[in-house]
Amino acid sequence: MKKQFAMNSRLSGPFQMKTGKIRAVVKNVQILFASLATIIVFGSSAFGSFIHDGYEYSLTANTYSPTADWTQAVIMELGPAAHVVDWNIIKSEFGSSVNSLRSFLDGIGVTDVNFAPGVTWNGSQTWAGSTRSYGINRAEGNVPFGYLIHEQIQSNWLLLGSWPADRYLVASVPLPVSTTPVPEPGTVLLLCTGILGLVCTRLIRKSG
Repeated sequence: MKKQFAMNSRLSGPFQMKTGKIRAVVKNVQILFASLATIIVFGSSAFGSFIHDGYEYSLTANTYSPTADWTQAVIMELGPAAHVVDWNIIKSEFGSSVNSLRSFLDGIGVTDVNFAPGVTWNGSQTWAGSTRSYGINRAEGNVPFGYLIHEQIQSNWLLLGSWPADRYLVASVPLPVSTTPVPEPGTVLLLCTGILGLVCTRLIRKSG
């Protein structure tokens, strides 16, 4: 009986040490995953973004009235280099084909005809000095009844209309000049997962 008790005592010491180290590994893993989740959340736009020819296009996080200062609004949200996108820019940069328009709109999160974020037209945010702010509608050729079309692209695939409504704004920000590409959230996830695996393996080996 005493011999068995002594053997159990000798085994319990190393076992308790390994259990403590395993718990420490699990805690570190939880901390790493929490940090990774934070990186992904703050590195992603609520709607998404589209990178084209040195600019990142996205929507603002807030809506703004027709009489609000849209120029200042995008600067406050996205930085001093941000601009409200003009309809003429959309035409020149993405209006050459339906596929180009689709990629742009999918990228910034405009997927519904009833979702009409604001843009300027020839530098103005409202039509003829009224409270009807300009917005784009992804009609895909099906013009809503009673819709006032100011301009259109690719046989009514994208429409420019106006209405007195608060809108999210389409904005652009020039990308920083760098030879090193900024990793996307998916790339960050893959990298952090690999690092996490190496850390866990090292800690487990040490605990052994």
